[in-house]
Amino acid sequence: MRDSNFPSPCVRPAAADVSRRTFLSAMAASTAACGLAAKAAGAANPATARGLATWTVSDFESLRGDLFLVRDAAGRTNHLRLETAAAASKSAPSGLGAAPSGPRRAAFSLLFRSPPEGPARQDVYELRHPNLGTFSLLLVPVDRPCHAVVLEAIIS
Repeated sequence: MRDSNFPSPCVRPAAADVSRRTFLSAMAASTAACGLAAKAAGAANPATARGLATWTVSDFESLRGDLFLVRDAAGRTNHLRLETAAAASKSAPSGLGAAPSGPRRAAFSLLFRSPPEGPARQDVYELRHPNLGTFSLLLVPVDRPCHAVVLEAIIS
């Protein structure tokens, strides 16, 4: 018998606008694109050469304060400022976050600040940075301070 104080486990939260399939497809395409872009660029930047699948928090720590161009599925663009790059409180569960041929990496969080007219809903967005190239991330709004939206990406 179910306790009526707890929601059914089959109820999807209203904020989850992106299906797991869509997210995983975008991540696979992004990872492949990062690898091709790095190959085409001659792998000038080590972070770009490795790609999203192997990036760590240290790849983003030096980019705090930098602007990232963001594009939504409709093609609208804006800029996000990287506010924080920090190690998550726990490592990725077994099997997650492992590079195809390497050890498991520690999970980390990225917080971006968007202007009010920028992305404000949970979705997979294409981001571009001069040092990292173009990649896709699932961004989730976590705060709405005055005249801004704070979006978080968890990398595991």
